Amino acid sequence: MNDSPNPHVPDCPYVGLQPYSEAEREYFFGREQDTETIAANLLTAPLTLLYGASGVGKTSVLAAGVVPYLRAMPDVLVVLFRQWQDSTFQDVLMNDVDTTVYYSRAKLLSNRTPLPFDEFLARAAQETNRTLLIILDQFEEYFLYHPNGNPFEEQLARAINRGDVNANFILSMREDALSQLDRFETRIPNLMSNYLRLEHLDRAGAGRAIRKPLDVYNARRTDASPITIEDALVDALIEQVRTGRVTLGRAGQGEIAVMQSADTRDTRIEAPFLQMVLTRLWEEETRAGARNLRLATLNLLGGAEKIVRTHLDEVMNRLRAPEQEVCSTFFDRLVTPSGTKIAQNADDLVTYAARSAAQVTPILKKLADARVLRPIAPPLNQPQVARYEIFHDVIAPAILDWRRRFVDRKRVRRLGLITLGAVLLVVVFSLLSLFAFQQMLNAQDAEGRAIVQRNAAATSEARAVTQEASAYQQRAEAQNQANARATAEAQALVQRDAAEKSKGEALTQQKIAFSRELAGIALARLPVDPEQSLLLALHAAEISPTEQAEDALRQSLRGYALRAALRGHTASVYAGFSPDGKFIVTASLDNTARVWETSTGKSIVELRGHTGQVRSAQFSPDGKFIVTASQDGTARVWEASTGKSIAELRGHTATVRHAVFSPDGKFVVTGSNDYTARIWEASTGKNIRELRWHGSSLSGVAYSPDGKSIVTVSSGAGARIWEASTGRGISELRGHTKSINSVAFSPDGKFIVTASSDNTARVWETSTGRNIAELQGHTDVVRSATFSPDGMFVVTGSSDNTAHVWEASTGKSIMELRGHTGYVTIAAFSPDGKFIVTVSRDGTARVWEASTGRGIAELRGHTTEINSVEFSPDSKFILTGSADFTARLWEANSRDSIIVFLRRNYHDREDSWDTDEHR
Repeated sequence: MNDSPNPHVPDCPYVGLQPYSEAEREYFFGREQDTETIAANLLTAPLTLLYGASGVGKTSVLAAGVVPYLRAMPDVLVVLFRQWQDSTFQDVLMNDVDTTVYYSRAKLLSNRTPLPFDEFLARAAQETNRTLLIILDQFEEYFLYHPNGNPFEEQLARAINRGDVNANFILSMREDALSQLDRFETRIPNLMSNYLRLEHLDRAGAGRAIRKPLDVYNARRTDASPITIEDALVDALIEQVRTGRVTLGRAGQGEIAVMQSADTRDTRIEAPFLQMVLTRLWEEETRAGARNLRLATLNLLGGAEKIVRTHLDEVMNRLRAPEQEVCSTFFDRLVTPSGTKIAQNADDLVTYAARSAAQVTPILKKLADARVLRPIAPPLNQPQVARYEIFHDVIAPAILDWRRRFVDRKRVRRLGLITLGAVLLVVVFSLLSLFAFQQMLNAQDAEGRAIVQRNAAATSEARAVTQEASAYQQRAEAQNQANARATAEAQALVQRDAAEKSKGEALTQQKIAFSRELAGIALARLPVDPEQSLLLALHAAEISPTEQAEDALRQSLRGYALRAALRGHTASVYAGFSPDGKFIVTASLDNTARVWETSTGKSIVELRGHTGQVRSAQFSPDGKFIVTASQDGTARVWEASTGKSIAELRGHTATVRHAVFSPDGKFVVTGSNDYTARIWEASTGKNIRELRWHGSSLSGVAYSPDGKSIVTVSSGAGARIWEASTGRGISELRGHTKSINSVAFSPDGKFIVTASSDNTARVWETSTGRNIAELQGHTDVVRSATFSPDGMFVVTGSSDNTAHVWEASTGKSIMELRGHTGYVTIAAFSPDGKFIVTVSRDGTARVWEASTGRGIAELRGHTTEINSVEFSPDSKFILTGSADFTARLWEANSRDSIIVFLRRNYHDREDSWDTDEHR
């Protein structure tokens, strides 16, 4: 289904290399005339052929321009499709049409039995009495993934040719792939009679594409001073990204082409490069806290040419050498010889790399995070299969050329080693020959000396008498020489002792210097990776207990709160405690859930059976069972100790987002994207009743503490209270003007709190549905709201990067918790009411003192956004689940663990160390 508009302000008004989507339509400018022309052709002609060069922006114009333009018209239904990778693509396309029909009249097509594509479209147009506008984007990929043809071709041709099918089509494709339409030449008369060529963005359009998104961003960010852009920067950007000016040629490095004319009247712009440069400028300026996009910053970065030229190399240089080696094994599998991107299964990329999945999968994620690769949707018949393709066709030459350079360098290194080995062998043989020759000369010389000695023997004998006379004098001289040697040996021993002492002092100084260096690194890593910081500081102290090492160890220990990291999942993780706190359950987008032992962090049970992402998992009140909710449209009840599936809750027709046990554990309530909630018997999976009222997906469900009431909220602005025993609607909660993001009962069940995208939270009376307090003060979306254990207070988390504590009965703001640098997605009280924990998109959790708002600890270690957070029932531990594939268990107060750590490693010397409690 097409993207829906995003009501929130983005972090950046420019999109970089990725195409614009319908959600970013408010920030899409410069193609207004092209949008109207394409839309007019689609409305009036049965078939329009839209083509253009790679990177000209066809997908952006269609998704962010044409589709929103046509959706505003009452008598048409628009479907945009581009998923050609799988053999099931026709089923996906027909499902998109069916879903579009459903959203237009809240009713599926009457006959859903398998039909040929043209018959299916005829039925859809007839039942809706509307014109179907079918946009088949990136159509060249159809030929890439289905080179031997497909029955779809004949059905598509019939749909275009039939006069009784009220549908018009656009085929959008790259200019260099037009020849592949020959397959349709005999099937579709006048195939090329109505075509449009999309040109590169012109100078005026580029100016609007630069300035207008900034205007929209500023208009929606009324909480901050506007961000401006220098006119000189706009002119420089347009000049530097003209078509042909920057190309990704050799090795992914840009080349500046010589322009033949200075005439700017028909200047054309490389839109992907413009977006890439704008995004980089935005990152640089906002990181520095500037409120103006400046030409000086562009010049400092080396200009557009250098930004584009070094994009891929900068990404690859951040990888370690073994990771680059892995990339070189499969990069050529992601680009066809003609320079077109082609999708590959992650398992296939692992096979090409000849490494384990554990080695390759993190590298694929790094490349996706850096926008070199993009993950794409799995096939319908293999929902668990992960797939990747390159982020944009324009970087295909860079991908291939980087691999060629890497392979060339590797070949040169190998040749160099071979050459060096040969040279060493020659040198060794030469030295051996020289040694043998020298030995021969020495032997000849020795023989000559023997002859001379024999001749001298006679002379010596004659001189014996004279020598005997002088013997006494010689013996005296020998004694003198022996005495001199003894003196020299004594002096040598003294000198050796001095050298050994100097060597020891030098080694000590080396240890001190190395210890200080490690201590400095430990302090630098402390804000990023507390675990690594602690290990480095400990190693520094072991090498030499310098002042710097002790200081680094002291500081890293203060922030050491991590008890265990729960690793094993291969996708994003959500986590929660059992009622007694002895166990942990994690749900993951890898289609599984797991049970862990809290005391050891050991995985003891894996819950397998879902065929789609598992969105939530919860223990029953007695801790014996677990309920999971999944993207596969089902929920399941499991035996916690064995992982045995007890019941499968089937009946929803879309993703089940929430599944919650009743307080007595006998029932489960589920909320789904099919607009309904359902109540089930937990032990059998029997559907007891259906709660149907909302007109949009359910964003939350909750049981009251006494189990008598259920509240449901939707991604629209609606909420309703139901009688759990009968399914009867009791009251509606009216007042929010935008979608409701979370809902919770007070501990006594008398009140309900909701958090909304209208920047407010509200407190309601359960028995009447009356709004008793409106919590106003946040300047952006309120993402969560929960009561304190005594029900007197509410804590909220917001996209304005803060959390607030409120008086529940009056809505009065008590305190504001500031410190996070990203959206605060969840805020919650500890069970004893003494602490508050908040988590943020900045990848950290923070612990606050509930009575004062004082920050107590910052929990760092996750490498990306945190999805869930929960205190243990005894308030001693905090559990977080993250998109980095892990859950982490932290000590809410790490003082005790520090003392144990010091005793174990420093022989009861903890009193010599300073902690926060000692200050």
